[in-house]
Amino acid sequence: LVDAVGGQGTAFAYRESNLLITCDHLFEATATIKGTDYPTDVDSPNIKNLQVEIILPNIPHKSWSAKIVYRNKQHDVAILCFDGAPPPHKYFNPMPAPITRNTHGILMGYPAYKHWNLPDFNRQSVLNRFLPTRGMNSFTITGAGSIRPGNSGGPFTDLEYRVAGMAQRGSY
Repeated sequence: LVDAVGGQGTAFAYRESNLLITCDHLFEATATIKGTDYPTDVDSPNIKNLQVEIILPNIPHKSWSAKIVYRNKQHDVAILCFDGAPPPHKYFNPMPAPITRNTHGILMGYPAYKHWNLPDFNRQSVLNRFLPTRGMNSFTITGAGSIRPGNSGGPFTDLEYRVAGMAQRGSY
């Protein structure tokens, strides 16, 4: 019996490094075995032959192996590292200060990704900011309802493409 448990989301390269940022919840799934659902996590001892594959949509028919180097369930953040030399890719730098209300930005991601889909560049504005909750700053954007499965882990940038935040499930 072979079953695959997996998910799909967006990750982005941060600064000039071999590291990718994404959401922790992408490494949780529900395995259905003989009609019964079992919640699972990639860190479960029952998961065998774990593979994390990174694809760059602009390079068809190719993927790169990656490993998870950090997970934080509370903040829904995970850091990945290419297993070996990384492919040529662009990266994002941070904003010099936290994003503020009414700032225009872009939510990027691959919702419902298929190999022929182009990335979404969803222009939004910051509605409000919240005081740190559980040690993390958060903000809402105008089109929060437009964040769909697959956007998880995608960066929200200012108009100069500097990272302000990341789309997360059930978060802002």
